[in-house]
Amino acid sequence: MKVKFVERLSNLQCVCCITDKKEVFEKLKIKAETGKTVLVMDGPLPKVLSFCEDSSPENLRKAAASALWKLEETQLEEVKIEVDLKLTSDGAQALAEGLGLGGYAFDKYKNEKKELYVEVAINKDLKPYFNEGVEIAEITNYVRDLVNIPATDAPPEAIAEEALSLREMGAEVKVVMGERLKDLGLVGTWHVGKGSKNPPAFVTIKYKSENPLAKLALVGKGVTFDSGGLSLKPPASMEDMKCDKAGACSILGVAKYLLKKRPNLDVNLYMPLAENLPDGGSYKPGDVIVFRNGVSVEIHSTDAEGRLLLADALIEASTQKKDYLIDVATLTGACMVALGRYTSGLFCTSQTLCDMFLKVSRFTGEKLWPLPLDEDLEKELKTDFADTRNNAKGRYGGAITAALFLKKFVDNKNVKAWAHLDIAGPAFLEGSWKYYKSGATGQPVRTLIKFLELVEAQENRNQQ
Repeated sequence: MKVKFVERLSNLQCVCCITDKKEVFEKLKIKAETGKTVLVMDGPLPKVLSFCEDSSPENLRKAAASALWKLEETQLEEVKIEVDLKLTSDGAQALAEGLGLGGYAFDKYKNEKKELYVEVAINKDLKPYFNEGVEIAEITNYVRDLVNIPATDAPPEAIAEEALSLREMGAEVKVVMGERLKDLGLVGTWHVGKGSKNPPAFVTIKYKSENPLAKLALVGKGVTFDSGGLSLKPPASMEDMKCDKAGACSILGVAKYLLKKRPNLDVNLYMPLAENLPDGGSYKPGDVIVFRNGVSVEIHSTDAEGRLLLADALIEASTQKKDYLIDVATLTGACMVALGRYTSGLFCTSQTLCDMFLKVSRFTGEKLWPLPLDEDLEKELKTDFADTRNNAKGRYGGAITAALFLKKFVDNKNVKAWAHLDIAGPAFLEGSWKYYKSGATGQPVRTLIKFLELVEAQENRNQQ
C-alpha cells in the first residue's frame, strides 16, 4: 500500500483520529500507549483510533504509521485523518513524515499495487511544515526504492545514470567509469570493481550557491552488490547485499533536497560505485594498493572492500577546503554487534560536530551513538608489507579500526571536521520497526538533511 496525499477526497470511506486522549481508549478497555490502534465500527463510517502520548515528533511518526498499517487491514482506499492533539510546527512535519514513511511500499515487481488516498485535516498555519514533512518523506522513500532494487537491475552504471538525471534540476554531475578510474588514481574503486562484468564508477555531484555560508563534502559508499569477492561470504550473508549501496543512495537523496531547497551552502557529493564479485580479474588477498595520497594498503580480506571505495572519495573530498566532511556507509558487522540493528555508529574528529549530529538525530529519530577513534587500536592495522592493512588483525573493535583506516585518507589541512556514520544496522531491516516495514529505511538521509539545515542556521546566526 502506498499513500497518496490529496486536498479533498471524492468518496470518504473512513475517518482516522490520532489522539492523546487516554479516556477514548479506556472506554474501549484498551491500554493507551503510543502506536496502539483500534478499528471502531459504531457510526456511519468505520473509524481508526491511534494513540499518541506527549506529541513528541517521534511519537507522532509512530502513531501516524501505526494508523496507516491498521487502515491497510481494512482494504479501504480513501480516508480522512484528523488530529485531536496540540501540534507544533515540528509536530506537523513529523506527522507528515510518519504518514509518508509508514505508507511506503516497494511494489516495483508486484502485479498487484494498492494505493490509499489520504486527506489530512490540519490547521492552515501548520500546512507549510506539514508539506515540508511530506517532501522529506518522499525523498526518503526515493532512497528506499533505490536501495531495494535488486543488484542485477541496479549495477554501478544504473546508479550513475540516476545521478546524471539530476542535471535536469541544475546539478553539475561528473561520472568516471571503468579503466578510466585507474588512470585518474581512483584505485580503490577500480580494484574492487574489476572482478565484475559491470564496470565500477565514480560519481561527483556539485551543488553551489551564490553566497555559501559553509563548504561541505558528503561521501556515500556504493557497493551495488557485495559477495565478499574472493573472500566469499556464506550464502545467507549475501541475501540482503543489495543494501550495501545504501550510503550512496542516501547521497542521491540529499542531492535532491539541495536542488529543491537551494540552501546557502556549497556541497560536493561523492559516490564511488562497484560490484564486489569473484572472478579471474578480481583483486586478491596479498595485493598492495597505493592510493593517490601515498598511503599503501595491503589487502587481507576482499570482503573489507567498502573502505577502499571510501578512501578514494575521502581523498578527492579533501583536495579543497571544507568545513565539514561526512561519509556514510554500511561498513561493518562489528558496528551491529556493538550497537544492535537500530543504531548507527558515529565517529567524529570534533566534539562540536558530534554534538550537532546528536542534536538532529534526536529530532529525526534516526539513532546515533558516538564511538571513539581509539588510537590504541592502530596496532591492529599494522603490516610488514605496506603502510596499513585493509582490515584489523583481531576480532575486537572492528567498527573502530575501520574508522581509523578511513581517517588515514582525510587531509586535516583542508578539512576542519570529519564524521563517519556506520549505518550497517538500521539501513536495511528484516522486519517492521517503528514506522518502517522490512527492507530499506532510507537512513540516514533525514538526519543529513536536518544537519545541513542546522549548519545553515548556525552560520546565518554567526554572521548576524
